[in-house]
Amino acid sequence: MFEQKGGCENGEVSGLAVDHYHRYEEDFDIAQSLNHNIHRFSIEWSRIEPCEGKFDPQAIKHYQDVVKALKKRGMKVILTLFHFTVPLWFAKKGGFEKSKNIKYFERFVEYVASNLDAKVDYWVSINEPNIYAFQNYLYGIFPAQKKSLLLFLCVYKNLISAHKKAYKTLHKILENPRVGYSHNLIYCEPQSRQSFFDKMLFFVIDFLHHRWFLEGCKKYLDFLGVQYYFHNILSFSFLRQFFRMLRRRKKDFIKEAEGFFDKEVLKSDLGWEIYPQGVYYVLKRVARYKVPIIITENGVADATDKIRQQFIHNHIKAAHQALEEGVDLRGYLHWTLTDNFEWNFGRSARFGLVEIDYEDNLKRKIRTSARYFAKICQENQLEIETSSG
Repeated sequence: MFEQKGGCENGEVSGLAVDHYHRYEEDFDIAQSLNHNIHRFSIEWSRIEPCEGKFDPQAIKHYQDVVKALKKRGMKVILTLFHFTVPLWFAKKGGFEKSKNIKYFERFVEYVASNLDAKVDYWVSINEPNIYAFQNYLYGIFPAQKKSLLLFLCVYKNLISAHKKAYKTLHKILENPRVGYSHNLIYCEPQSRQSFFDKMLFFVIDFLHHRWFLEGCKKYLDFLGVQYYFHNILSFSFLRQFFRMLRRRKKDFIKEAEGFFDKEVLKSDLGWEIYPQGVYYVLKRVARYKVPIIITENGVADATDKIRQQFIHNHIKAAHQALEEGVDLRGYLHWTLTDNFEWNFGRSARFGLVEIDYEDNLKRKIRTSARYFAKICQENQLEIETSSG
């Protein structure tokens, strides 16, 4: 529905997207050839429960087959239960705006867990709840495209409850499941540490984007998924531009928000600042919760594949530094295996290790950076140049 109303750049609609739904065996063969030993995917709730209370047995069988295909190739499975999209019937009830609707999500989780059971290695209840709340209910970019501080706070609170319910449900049904959620972490710092107002802005944004959800769920985590993309420099003087952007619905909010980024550094195709050391800082920070950590997303929009190899190298190097200093880091998943239909950016944001040729029957083409990452996966180590003298 969001796409049909022009929610994506250039009026694109996903359609088959990259047709992974039908070509997952082919994609998993590629992943296996690239030495991947773990794969993350999400369940589409609207396929499983297209009408309220009516579950589609063919839909759950498809996901059973997907899990079997991964296991057959020796890969572990990270399954995400909610990755931003909801059934239309759930949206019409108010979605996560209303606490009484959490019971529907809980029922969905119970159904999926009962049918996929122990074959799943890690369960992610919610993907980036902070991004969902901000983009849907504060910035008004994703559906439901609302701009309400009250709704934003309400949805955020309800998503915390939804994670707790999912955690309890999975532990009730399954034997020793590993349950967590994936949090989008931004390495933020005030532009001036001498400015009271810059530091106050940092405190507020850090609380809303990071600490509120983490603190609310810390007793309901068997692991934490970390998703890191960029670094923000926060200046109180940027607030005027920020509120001006809120008055309009911008499809690329982050790219326009240039005040958040250092103008002199390397950026992705989306204009996101590339700051590898930030992953070290965010990992060190969330280590305080004393649960295993998996980097469930880290990637770069790079259509020409000119910067992805160095991006991978530098971010894994920074993550390894955190590991060496005692952070309980268990894994790294690059976003993403193939190019994907990227929410409001559509096909223009090329995140894939594998290129999708949209002009040639969605042909898969392995990028040079994918070969580099495959070598890291195979050897389970990163070559780091050392200076002599």
